Amino acid sequence: MPTRLALRLVPRDAAIALLVLAACCGRARASGPTDDGSARLARIRESAALASSRAEVDALARDADGFSSDTARIDARLLAAQAYLGRFGVPPLGRALLRRVASDPAADALTAAQATNLLVRSDLDDGLVDDARVDVAAHAFGVRRELLMLVEARVRRRALHRACLLLVGAVAVAVASSVARGVVRSRGRVTAVAVGDLAGVALAFGVSVAVGGGGLASLFTGSAALPFVGLGAALVPVVLAARAWSASASPLGGSSRASRACRAIACAGAALASAFLVLEGIDASYLASFGL
Repeated sequence: MPTRLALRLVPRDAAIALLVLAACCGRARASGPTDDGSARLARIRESAALASSRAEVDALARDADGFSSDTARIDARLLAAQAYLGRFGVPPLGRALLRRVASDPAADALTAAQATNLLVRSDLDDGLVDDARVDVAAHAFGVRRELLMLVEARVRRRALHRACLLLVGAVAVAVASSVARGVVRSRGRVTAVAVGDLAGVALAFGVSVAVGGGGLASLFTGSAALPFVGLGAALVPVVLAARAWSASASPLGGSSRASRACRAIACAGAALASAFLVLEGIDASYLASFGL
């Protein structure tokens, strides 16, 4: 009775508004407070145990989609991505989250740039040059200039790596083919004697490069001697292969000036290619001064 009387005392529009407001408040109380993720993210950040828990970080990354706060969602993905890249050692999961952060329209420019740079760096660390190029193309506005230059250098290095492998392989095939033809023409013994006579000189040359170059590098620049040791070891078979190629060549056409020049150019290229591959395999940082 009092409710009916109260409704009669107020205008109809006001009564309807009050009823709608009451219904909305009732639904809000029934559904409870909305989880924006901020409190949960803060707990993980403040607790070293939670931040080091793989299960906790996995749950955070999974539940971030449901956070009502854009900031909490983005920060949660960024925190989880850094954990995956670092202490958990699962870079693919970290890169997947970083791509979502970098492409999130709600991310501010600074956060998107941070995610992009972490992403491209992780691509390069794992040798994913193509992925790095795609990520740079998709988010070039946020990539630091030095990182852009590094991606370009890695692209050049990969192209040179493939060219070196192709050249060394081609020279190896040419030498093997020439030696096989020489055996058929009864020049196998001549080739073996020629290679044996040069073996000592080739070995001495390799040792001089390894010891001399490595010693000078250690003495005057403090650099490691290992690259020179690898280079000396790689040059010995190249020198012996060149001698075998020359000795097994046909006396009719293989001893002409043009043939000798072609063999010399090919073997010199193989030596340079071997040096590049050795340096790349030992420590690719030595190639940085060459723009690679």
